[in-house]
Amino acid sequence: MKKITDIILFGLLSLLFVNCSDDFLDKSPKSLISEVDVFKDPNLVDALLADLYSRTDFQYQGGSNHNLGAWWQIGGEARAFGPWQDPWQITYNLPDENGSRKYDYWVYGNIRAYNDFIQKIESNEILDPEIIKIKSAEAKFLRAWCYFEMVRRFGGVPLILAPQDKDVDDLFVARNSEKDIYDYLDTELEVIAEALPEETEAGRVNKYAAYTFKSRVMLYAASVGEFGGSVQLDGLLGMNSAEADEYWQKAYNAAQSVILSGKYALYNKNSDPVQNYINLFLDESENPEPILSVLFDGAAGKGHMYDNIGMPMGFASWNSNYNPYLEMVEYFDFVDGRSGMIDRAEFNGENHWDIHDLFGKRDPRFRASVFYPESQFQGQTVWMHQKSVGTRPEDSEVPTAGPNRNWQRTGFITRKRIDENHVNPIAGYSSTDYHVFRYAEVLLNKAEAAFYLNKSGEALALVNEVRARAGMFPLTEITEELIRKERQVELVFEDQRFWDLRRWRTAYDELNRVYKGLVFTYDFDATDGENYIITVKNADGSDPHIFEERFYYFPFGLGRISDNPNLVENPGY
Repeated sequence: MKKITDIILFGLLSLLFVNCSDDFLDKSPKSLISEVDVFKDPNLVDALLADLYSRTDFQYQGGSNHNLGAWWQIGGEARAFGPWQDPWQITYNLPDENGSRKYDYWVYGNIRAYNDFIQKIESNEILDPEIIKIKSAEAKFLRAWCYFEMVRRFGGVPLILAPQDKDVDDLFVARNSEKDIYDYLDTELEVIAEALPEETEAGRVNKYAAYTFKSRVMLYAASVGEFGGSVQLDGLLGMNSAEADEYWQKAYNAAQSVILSGKYALYNKNSDPVQNYINLFLDESENPEPILSVLFDGAAGKGHMYDNIGMPMGFASWNSNYNPYLEMVEYFDFVDGRSGMIDRAEFNGENHWDIHDLFGKRDPRFRASVFYPESQFQGQTVWMHQKSVGTRPEDSEVPTAGPNRNWQRTGFITRKRIDENHVNPIAGYSSTDYHVFRYAEVLLNKAEAAFYLNKSGEALALVNEVRARAGMFPLTEITEELIRKERQVELVFEDQRFWDLRRWRTAYDELNRVYKGLVFTYDFDATDGENYIITVKNADGSDPHIFEERFYYFPFGLGRISDNPNLVENPGY
């Protein structure tokens, strides 16, 4: 299938679009394409739409690929190597009365572009009506994405669904309620799903991307009602708890639409669950799991540098940039049923540990997502011990210390989405796609909704379906805690945890802490394979992560409030 990246070049044409008028002598310069001409040609319409896709932030990059892990750090999953990078800046440059800083997302420039496209394509009398319907629905999906990103940050925001006039009063739009925005998304995504085809080019939205998106959005609406307390600020914030079940049902129904389509399935090509989970994010040949992806092609000039900066030291030129916290490692239980939580008093600098038991027997998703001491990669061993003791045999392959960037921050490095076939990767040439939606999320969305709709048996079966693919034993009961834990494990490093903690209203309890890492010492004199001495360290120095209660809604900021007197600031700022 043709990738969206194949037509991004056409998107450059959008820079040439102009409105021709009498002031321009009723002539279109030969080097420019008039807006009238654009909407006569399906290819040019597609080019303009491709540009709108490219402007939509499905994945946070912060202006540079090395900032891809921003939501991991603030969600307590993994820290960035350097404090100069966006993940660190977001974590410690907190929202206040001046605004949301790097948490911000205020994209009414994009909204205007989507509105303009929708208005012009829907008033078109030249193109095939089917083309008009589909292209309008795609643009509406992009617009809905932006409203979702804003509502989950701010609560109610101004809902603008048509190009605004230049009249000053028309530009000073008041906030709609949070419920207004979620209800708009509910209705709009249903309309979008009905208009879109079941199958389309890779990288573009189809019917089931719309339903998957709706299942995610309705989970948020239901969660705010279920856990968010009372409606606030004269109705601008919050959802009525009495209506939570209505939104759980909508989330359930949307996920069910994807499941019943039979178009998607859990990736399961490899009998080894570790390798299978690794390949899930790399295999772009008839992979049944991705529902919508941001597509990359390094050779075509649309690559990224995740492999280059994410591999352990010794395998790439920069390397070791994303370092999981111990707290995230502990979420992964052992395949034999033991809890992943180890009494930290046992990491006392005296006990000896078998590294293959401590990490190699955990949930296969851990081994596929995290580099730990003695992980195997590209036919070599990844060494992560800071120092060694004892007498090193002359013929030992074990170094006296691992490369410093491998152990310097937390003692772990993210592995998920790292392409082992990409040897000595060059920055900007990686082509691994980023999955915005995948089928496992659909199952987990439905499981969560089912649980709150008192369908515990169905929730249990759905969670066990995801666990079975991972090679984990089935659960015999289901609880709120187990559903949430499964979601954290399955979707680790996929930009979900921070937002899940906010919608569950558990972020205050979960995120206020100094996160930890491990320090590994290799003992050459140890026996029975218990070669490691381990201690706990503060992974971010002494700086605690901070999440204040008011952060469940971010601020607009003094500047934005001053610009629009009809905006009302959120509480606490």
